[in-house]
Amino acid sequence: MFSSIPSFALLGIFLVSFFVLAKAADIIVRALVNLGVIFRVSIFALSFILLGLVTSLPEMLIGV
Repeated sequence: MFSSIPSFALLGIFLVSFFVLAKAADIIVRALVNLGVIFRVSIFALSFILLGLVTSLPEMLIGV
């Protein structure tokens, strides 16, 4: 499948994907901190709730 794509292109795609993933994680962390400040809830509690929702979401979508 990937044999027709040059190696440097695959490496470029990997590096860009890694950068996008790291930036998205940074944005999510900053948003959680802001939500914690606004609602006066600890960041741990918000992270715990978000983790529970995100891990259950695929199972809920498949079950529907």
